[in-house]
Amino acid sequence: MSFGDTALIVDRVNYYNSYTALANGDLEQLFVWGKGVEIMTPLFWLVTLPITGYLDHTYFSMMHAVVMGILFYI
Repeated sequence: MSFGDTALIVDRVNYYNSYTALANGDLEQLFVWGKGVEIMTPLFWLVTLPITGYLDHTYFSMMHAVVMGILFYI
């Protein structure tokens, strides 16, 4: 049971934890989501890390929301 957007916040925290682990060189985080099937989102983070550098939680959430919104409309 979820109240409001609690489930979305928990997902975003888990995404950020994977992002920081990838930033620290833990490539096993590529295969965490969807038992290795959902690889494109962590792969996207890995590719953008050299461009954006390490982002704090606020900027990561903004980048993630904008990019996923753009991909939704493509």
